Amino acid sequence: MAERHEPENFKRLRHVLLPHDYLNFKLTGNFSMEHGDASGTALMDIRRRVWSLAVVSAIDSRLTGWLPALKPSHEPAGILLPARAQAYGLPAGVIVSAGGGDNMMGAIGTGNVRPGIVTASFGTSGTIYACASRPVVDPRGEIAAFCSSTGGWLPLLCTMNVTTVTERVRALFGMDHAALDAAVAAAPVGCGGMVFCLSFWRTDPERSGWIRGIAGLNEGHSQPTIGRARRWRG
Repeated sequence: MAERHEPENFKRLRHVLLPHDYLNFKLTGNFSMEHGDASGTALMDIRRRVWSLAVVSAIDSRLTGWLPALKPSHEPAGILLPARAQAYGLPAGVIVSAGGGDNMMGAIGTGNVRPGIVTASFGTSGTIYACASRPVVDPRGEIAAFCSSTGGWLPLLCTMNVTTVTERVRALFGMDHAALDAAVAAAPVGCGGMVFCLSFWRTDPERSGWIRGIAGLNEGHSQPTIGRARRWRG
């Protein structure tokens, strides 16, 4: 943690914000965080939509005073500072939205604002999430217990490295997307027992695309089975 590895910077710590909350602070001068993004910090009691004193105190008793006020997404972060409005050529009194997390905003954009709708998003990571009218807390920890940005909850399942894996394997075989899809369709379900064991890093360009291994590989496997294995991880 910062206290251990960056003690001098930690001594200067007075506020804890997520990136878009920091931008809102620079625009408005206000410190705040909306429920959706705050629920992803693991510091929030998502049932009551407040900071969890038990969790926060277990990290550092001073953290309680460093965290910003929590507010619903529909409440604005504040009014654009006069100096910012002048610099950007905007009129006085511009309201700055509280914003929200990518999946929370994705739910709104796909109409996932009532129970019974599911959204799937595939990028560097893959997420599947649904709107819920009550908190959904998975005791196994496999489903993230997020709050939505519409006053409800957003249980979410996430897997890392989705399209990154696809693109690395496609490039390795020199295939276009249509050829890779055709190869995958030709491979048997189960991929002949092959398991694709990869470590693709989302944010570190020095380590992106590092292949750790392919378990169960034998002479009976080919491009189609490898292609299917990377898609389904087995």
